[in-house]
Amino acid sequence: MIYPPRPETRVSLNQLPLFEKLGFFAQVKLNGSRCVVILQNDSVQVYNRHRELMTLTPDANLHSLYTGTGTMILDGECLNKSQSADIEIGRAFCIFDVLMCDSEELL
Repeated sequence: MIYPPRPETRVSLNQLPLFEKLGFFAQVKLNGSRCVVILQNDSVQVYNRHRELMTLTPDANLHSLYTGTGTMILDGECLNKSQSADIEIGRAFCIFDVLMCDSEELL
């Protein structure tokens, strides 16, 4: 289900089909922190939604995602550890969008 971040203005379930007909799209909010990953040469920088460097970064080897030249920018979410005893997520990185690849903007 898709809900806005403020409960007082959330969209009720019966209104979701209306938004879909109007062409609205949304992504599921996972249990994590939104981040932008910049891969450039041998460096990996991870920024939060406030454009600050993150200290808690994904466990994933992010450099293995990119073998091109130039800069690659990924938009996604650094997942927090699962609260469930059945699932061990760690600090995985869920990619939502590739914003730049080989220094070419993809938007």
